[in-house]
Amino acid sequence: MGRLKDLIINIGASTKNLDKELGKTRGKINGMSRNLQKVGRNMSAAVTAPLLGIAAASSKTFVDFEFQMAKVKAVSGATESQFQALQEQAKHLGATTMHTASSVSTLQLELSRLGFTATETQNATAAILDLATATDSDLGQAADVVGSTLRAFG
Repeated sequence: MGRLKDLIINIGASTKNLDKELGKTRGKINGMSRNLQKVGRNMSAAVTAPLLGIAAASSKTFVDFEFQMAKVKAVSGATESQFQALQEQAKHLGATTMHTASSVSTLQLELSRLGFTATETQNATAAILDLATATDSDLGQAADVVGSTLRAFG
């Protein structure tokens, strides 16, 4: 019984220290929050408006890409691993060429609509991207022309 009482006393003492430290931490967080609010109030519209515009444009670009890739997945019938490969390819080409990942996914969607398999789409994407760049044409249109031509001649 004495050991249990000692244990309870030790636990009580330990939680007092914990409560004290948590209180200090809470105070520091509240202080930091107040400072951030002051900074936010002091920022001029000249700074915040462009930042908001960039954030809005970035989120729209992300949503557009995700929507395009969802269509690619639905139309292509790709397996999960094939779809991941197509998505990674679109991101890579979007980051390393003058085209965006969304426009690359449009190209992939057009090929999928023409009946290309996920593997065929992945194999043809870079070449059609090069053709569109060389002819200064839209990726979707280039995919449609090349894909239709390939299908017509088997």
